Amino acid sequence: MRVAMPLAAAFAAVVLPAMIVSPIGEEILFRGLLQQSFTLRWNIPVATVVNGLAFGLVHLHVHGLWHDAAGFHLRLVSGTLMVLLMAGLSAVFTLCRLRSGSLYAAMIAHSACNLAMIGAIFFYPPA
Repeated sequence: MRVAMPLAAAFAAVVLPAMIVSPIGEEILFRGLLQQSFTLRWNIPVATVVNGLAFGLVHLHVHGLWHDAAGFHLRLVSGTLMVLLMAGLSAVFTLCRLRSGSLYAAMIAHSACNLAMIGAIFFYPPA
């Protein structure tokens, strides 16, 4: 969907919140609260997998799950791929947090990932 504003302004309107709000909130929840809680129950690898699947399921709405007048629908193959890819990305963010000992590293990695993803969407549209 094209917006009635310059491309750079539209990009900034989308990318700035995605580089600030999502990384801070999601990293506090997933790498802070949930990863720590799961690690108390299981070892780090198991906790990372469980946390990653939760992260992937939360992002299922991006691709794989939609709603229309007939109800909710699931694209099973692409939805499963989305969950697995996001779970892998979650593991990378967890590694950033564990290696640095800080949520800030995971927030920065998450922010950079969002920038790259949105940049690709805006500047490399399908032909």
